[in-house]
Amino acid sequence: MGGIGFQFYINEKVAMRIPIGFGTYREIWTKPENAEKDKIQSASNLQFTPGLRYDFGKGNKVIVYTGTQLLFAFTDSTMTGRDYKSNEKNTFLYTWGIGLMLGAEWFPYRSLGLSLEYSPFLTFSAGETTYKSGGFEQTDILPEQMNFNTNFASVLFVVSFYFD
Repeated sequence: MGGIGFQFYINEKVAMRIPIGFGTYREIWTKPENAEKDKIQSASNLQFTPGLRYDFGKGNKVIVYTGTQLLFAFTDSTMTGRDYKSNEKNTFLYTWGIGLMLGAEWFPYRSLGLSLEYSPFLTFSAGETTYKSGGFEQTDILPEQMNFNTNFASVLFVVSFYFD
């Protein structure tokens, strides 16, 4: 998962952030002898997390900040050849939520900031999974889920370039 974004300061302590994240994954397991096809798993993710950042502590080359952000994400994952047979499973997942941020940014140079940030999110998700095998196709609506994400993925390393 990676991303790119834009941040601009509204005043001396408050900044608006507009980041877009994206990721892709693909793994192939070669079919064993006498199997129909390879097993292939792939996924793509796109997320948008606009937020407000508040700088509340300032040192010589360090700024400590907090804030809040929204999350809107879409994930599309596909598994073909599960059990090395001609079948397919495709899942679309929509996620939205609200999160906090707490971080510190260090400036080794005036125009370069390196941040370590913790961003837990309360998320809600819904979607559907479609199964295909031969001429058979079935779509299941996934149950709506609520999660409070505080895992390793909530820790971010951010590289920022500043322009006057």
